[in-house]
Amino acid sequence: MPVSRWPASTIFAAAVLRLVAPGCASAQISIAPTIGVYVPTAELYKAATSGQTFKQEVSITVGGRLGINFGQRVGIEGTVVYAPSKLKFSATGSSSSTSANILTGSGRAFVELLPRTNALSLQVNGGVGIVRRSGTAYQGDPSNTDMGGVVGATLRIRLGRLLHLQLHAEDFVYKAQYAPSTTGSGFTVVNKQLNDVLESLGIRPIAAVGERLTEASTDIDAAGLYVLPGFVDVHVHGAGGSPDPATMARFLPSTGVTSFLPTLATSSPEDTLVFVEAVASLGAAPGAEVLGSHLEGPFLSHERRGAQPREHLRAPDGPEIERLLAAAKGSLRRITVAPELPGARSAVERLLQNGVQVSLGHSACSYEQALEAAGWGASSVTHTYNAMTPFHHRQPGLVGAALACDRLVAELIADGVHVHQAAALALIRARAPQGVAVVTDGLPALGLPPGVYDWLGRRIVSDGTVARLEDGTLAGSATPMLQVLRNLVDWGVPLEHAARMVSRGGAILAGAADCKGAITEGFDADLVLMDEKLRLVSTYCRGQLAFSSVP
Repeated sequence: MPVSRWPASTIFAAAVLRLVAPGCASAQISIAPTIGVYVPTAELYKAATSGQTFKQEVSITVGGRLGINFGQRVGIEGTVVYAPSKLKFSATGSSSSTSANILTGSGRAFVELLPRTNALSLQVNGGVGIVRRSGTAYQGDPSNTDMGGVVGATLRIRLGRLLHLQLHAEDFVYKAQYAPSTTGSGFTVVNKQLNDVLESLGIRPIAAVGERLTEASTDIDAAGLYVLPGFVDVHVHGAGGSPDPATMARFLPSTGVTSFLPTLATSSPEDTLVFVEAVASLGAAPGAEVLGSHLEGPFLSHERRGAQPREHLRAPDGPEIERLLAAAKGSLRRITVAPELPGARSAVERLLQNGVQVSLGHSACSYEQALEAAGWGASSVTHTYNAMTPFHHRQPGLVGAALACDRLVAELIADGVHVHQAAALALIRARAPQGVAVVTDGLPALGLPPGVYDWLGRRIVSDGTVARLEDGTLAGSATPMLQVLRNLVDWGVPLEHAARMVSRGGAILAGAADCKGAITEGFDADLVLMDEKLRLVSTYCRGQLAFSSVP
């Protein structure tokens, strides 16, 4: 399956045939079109460290260079290179292909270490650069543009007066990332000054990743353990016996969850407003971080309501939306909407204007209606396969959009009951880990023994895996995210991919892609330590120990 880009840095290397324009070869100013081969060193590193084999189809690059020399050894240059790549990965029992298109540009000052008159020259350079990524390898990853200071080196072999063979590599030394508005817009600058400010607020970001690290105030012995990014659950109604977000925050670290969106099912206008206000008023507290709220309703289809209370379902209403936005004070992160309902488009557009992501779900919409809603700005599908028209090869519906539309991140409940293993694997293979966000859809029974529990004043019966209404209707899950991860691995999903789907996918949907869901510099130190049997050893939330199985 496709592999995410190496998060620690961005390296570009290309072998380039440099054709110098006639009449410019010995001038102070040179203009050169370039053609060559792109080598994705970051993906090579990631594949090698994850036990995968890696193959790249021939990737021809095109670009150009404008250079100005001041004497024989010093000058400035600007370069642009476009590299459309086809990458193939294989691991035990699976293989996949993906695309990774790279557009890189930089402006640099350079110093020639060997005179330019030699057949062989070596140049070191530094300046500013930008790298833009697209293609299925980066699908669902909002941080697909890096910019900042770069340093590099160029080895050039003169094959003739007008023809050079050039190998260039560069890396960022000071980097900012840009994320689109639907996933938390703005720039994230990775630097020590920002880390100091965050730590003064009690948030401990990751300062460095690698083999050679400086001394730290706290040492964690992780010998023989897996260290994974903290799990992010963006669809969870309750846990540990309660729907109360503060109680959930204390309980969820015992399941590996380090941040979450408390979720409310369809309720009356008054109860919905109370819930949104309560989440907005929560202050910082130990345990899993509350990233905001998720409303699963009330603007849902009667036909595909599932366990949603029929009496509270309603069409999108402008005044109600305005009241919710005012009460949320910016904390409403997601809302699930059936796009076929009257007034859905204006509601979606208004929500997006206020930074609220819209997910499509509990819907009888057609495939075409789902794509239209994606065009409005909807960015995900709520619990794919569940509470929507079943897939048909001539009428694919919302399931078809979840399988085929790159603009929609697909939620997946992987408890083994809501979705059959084969259907789950089909979704993952169709969309790759970057296009899937695994959620629990947990109810208050999550993580507790089988029994009868209360949910929004309704009796639910849990068998320890799922919870049902008394009439047998599936209401939600009782399977914690930790077991969900194990399920995925048992089904043959590589651990690295499973870990991404329970962490990075949720971070993107929560609008926290700039600080959650990855182990990299500047991100919150949300970590899960597990042994070789995937048993939870400890959970760290923002650098603080939140759960330990060791006395």
